[in-house]
Amino acid sequence: MGQAGAKEKWLDYMAFEAREPAPAILRVESNPIFDYVIGDAGNIYVDEAQVNIFRRHLLFLKPDIVIVADDLAGKILSKFEWLLNASDSIRQLNDDIFEIIKKDARLWIHPLLPEKYRAEIQERKINASDVKDESDVDEGILKTLNLHVESVVKTCYLVVLCALDRSANQTPVVRFKNNQLYIRHEYKSWTIQYQEQVEKASDPILTVQQPVTTESFYHFVREK
Repeated sequence: MGQAGAKEKWLDYMAFEAREPAPAILRVESNPIFDYVIGDAGNIYVDEAQVNIFRRHLLFLKPDIVIVADDLAGKILSKFEWLLNASDSIRQLNDDIFEIIKKDARLWIHPLLPEKYRAEIQERKINASDVKDESDVDEGILKTLNLHVESVVKTCYLVVLCALDRSANQTPVVRFKNNQLYIRHEYKSWTIQYQEQVEKASDPILTVQQPVTTESFYHFVREK
């Protein structure tokens, strides 16, 4: 089921602005270590979708890691699809790590939740009329990473993304156990506590601890 105002060629913004309550930003936090934004998008979907909750938590660990936590609930058993679109190649590196490459950059993608998602890499042709006010000529192929779960009422997607130089060899080290997320990348490490339930919609479900800078110490001994 799509969003309100999305049935026509161009999105009708007034269709979802008029909904009660309208989609809104619930929380914004910014500091030298991270940025955190919570958006309530649940009511942007048409009534037939039977969406009860859709709150997206975006956590930007500076300078190059983004964590997406989507808190989702339906009013009935539902199929949820988490879609990430790319104009260039998407490849699956192993069971739970994906990568998008474009020119000199790549996006490293590591889904952690839900535990039993299914992943598909899909393709569809885009016509110029889809993205421009032009005649219906071929524009290219859109590739989509689709992470989906079926027959559930409530779920959460927790996905770690990292922007890398195409030639970079070092990718993040990620561990997730007992609702605690540990990430180490280059000279920084973070520990993030994940909470399945919070009291208020504007409360963060991800709590960041102070990052630790990794330092190397060397001991030299002069040989006689």
